[in-house]
Amino acid sequence: MVWNSAWTGSKPHPLWELRGFDTLPRMPVENPGKLHERMRYPLRYLRYWFMRMLLEQEAARLGRPLRVCEVGVGRGQMLAFMGGESSGPESFRLPAVISRWDAVDRHLRPELARYSYSNLYQHDLATNQSLSVGRYDAVIFLHVLEHLMEPEKTLDRFLETLEPHGIFLGGSPTTPNCIAKYWEARLRRNVGANGHVSVLTPARLRDYGRLRDMKTEFLSGAYLMRNGGRSIENSALWLRLNLLWGAAFPSLGNEVYFSLRTSS
Repeated sequence: MVWNSAWTGSKPHPLWELRGFDTLPRMPVENPGKLHERMRYPLRYLRYWFMRMLLEQEAARLGRPLRVCEVGVGRGQMLAFMGGESSGPESFRLPAVISRWDAVDRHLRPELARYSYSNLYQHDLATNQSLSVGRYDAVIFLHVLEHLMEPEKTLDRFLETLEPHGIFLGGSPTTPNCIAKYWEARLRRNVGANGHVSVLTPARLRDYGRLRDMKTEFLSGAYLMRNGGRSIENSALWLRLNLLWGAAFPSLGNEVYFSLRTSS
């Protein structure tokens, strides 16, 4: 079941096109001075690749551009990786597969102005306060849920924003289910500012989907070993071998990526 749930579409995802990596030179730098951002295929950026490929598949399925909400946008890395055309040195249009891209974050950084976000909502998810946003084909939670004490409650609050048969997409660090409770308790004892406080395992994500009558359409780990800044991250073959490991062993893939679809 683990194996089948990670392989969708006409090709297994370790063989999907490596689109988006050509955008790295123009993307906002996550960690200034880190050499891994100068590599051709840094494994760290698989987080954006998974989201891009799943969004493009969804746009192809619907036969139209998507309405998207991204929860937790940082410096705009996800939208930059989508590859929208430049309309000037400091401005990028939305890519053709997107008709609307709203963003939610507790801190809206000035550099977000260079991207064509449709709406920017300043909101702290930890407050559990209601947020009035639009209706979306896809809502993205990319490395956000692990920062929340009750990630399922946050997902529930955004369920009502999904169009019929809409999807939640996201990713998070993960561990094997057998040690998840221990690891989560350890994180909460030693949490720092904006640190990780929850552990999202493949089993936990599947359970969430099952209890909300959502179909787990995609679930995969990301990599066996990250080699930030080393020349091996210039190799597409190395990236694909790591994807193969993550597909076969999601809970051992260091990070887990998912797509959950509503039944109605």
